[in-house]
Amino acid sequence: MHFEVTAFLTAAIGLLGLISFCLLVFGRLGVGSIIAFLVAGVLIELVRDIPTSTVLALRGVAELGVVLLLFLIGLEIRLDELRRLGRDVLAFGLPQIVLSALVIGLYVWWRFAGWEASLVLGLGFALSSTVVVVPLLRDRDELHSPWGTKAFAILLAQDTVEPVKSTLLALFFLSVGLSVDLRIVSLTWAPLLLNAVAILVMKSTVVLGLALVLGVTRVDALRLALALAQCGEFGFVLFGAAQVGGLMTAERVGLASVLITISMLATPFLVRLGDRLQPSE
Repeated sequence: MHFEVTAFLTAAIGLLGLISFCLLVFGRLGVGSIIAFLVAGVLIELVRDIPTSTVLALRGVAELGVVLLLFLIGLEIRLDELRRLGRDVLAFGLPQIVLSALVIGLYVWWRFAGWEASLVLGLGFALSSTVVVVPLLRDRDELHSPWGTKAFAILLAQDTVEPVKSTLLALFFLSVGLSVDLRIVSLTWAPLLLNAVAILVMKSTVVLGLALVLGVTRVDALRLALALAQCGEFGFVLFGAAQVGGLMTAERVGLASVLITISMLATPFLVRLGDRLQPSE
């Protein structure tokens, strides 16, 4: 019993130390805590072989974090603000989802999947990440800027307590990191990067085109396109359900999850690239 308690405490301290280290490093880089939890999960899986059943059980509980986040966002929206966002939700958000899902789905069908899996992957990759973009905009005090408001409207169309939500979100992204099969990644890293870049380009092109058509300034349109190019957390849930339903294999779900992770990791750097497009005052 003494040995088991000691081993448990050692593992717990090591886990907390690793998470704290990731939060410190990625916090200094300005990429946010969500990315830190993703990387921590990958590193833990690299050090310890976590059973698949444990990862799935953890994710099942942690998915509540995503639900609570959308609920919390709904609580923060005033009715008059929702009316103002309504035009962008209908004119910008919904066309972005449809066009991105269509373009990416056709790309997936052309490259490596049947039409059933292409539909699921296209929809999953078309959605951007609320849990990455909204905190990032808040930290930068740009959530109510002209382009930040439009970004929020698009995320609102895609999706809608605090201590519990944050904890469950952390568990969710830890479980995502734990499910990454580094052996497969090491064998397929080149096509993974190629496909991740292709998805980022396709999504940013759709957002950029819609923004320009709807009269957004060129600079704000480019910033919107860069900020919303990533894939969202809903893809993890959707792909897991597709695996249970027999539409996708476990290996394909794992690779798709890696693509989402890569796109999320790229988001803070793409947003910074957008900063350079802002004209100096």
